[in-house]
Amino acid sequence: MEKCRKLIKGCIVCLFISSYIMAIIPLFGMMNPDNNGTDIVTILIGAIFWLGIILGYVLLFIANSIRKKRVKKRARKRRPGIAVFFSSRTAMIADFVMAVCFIVFLINILFIKSNANWVYVLISTMIFSLHMHALLNGENFRYISAKNKIKSENRKEEE
Repeated sequence: MEKCRKLIKGCIVCLFISSYIMAIIPLFGMMNPDNNGTDIVTILIGAIFWLGIILGYVLLFIANSIRKKRVKKRARKRRPGIAVFFSSRTAMIADFVMAVCFIVFLINILFIKSNANWVYVLISTMIFSLHMHALLNGENFRYISAKNKIKSENRKEEE
């Protein structure tokens, strides 16, 4: 279980880096019309974005395969984490942040039409909270949470 937990934490770190790398785009002036987008920084940011997503989901896939090997009986088939909402307290936070970011983003697109730097941070937060929504409502997080609960109950009984 400890290996699954470390893999999930690594997944979260990779997805965080991948999501928030977009927030630094305005710092380098990449949206400048004079910049042709062939800058090394532009290529580096794109590479970090895609590598973070790929590595994050590879780590999640490995954690998922470990979980499936450790679970002896076949659990009932559940919906994927992306289709589940508010399944735990932690997931509620991610779901709430995702919803707020999406609403603010829509308001910005429809009414404000701002292209300010805060929009990049908003988009980054929205992407990260979408990843967290899927991850925290999914089977792997449920498995780790259940194992943590059993472990803490065993500690209480020992005391």
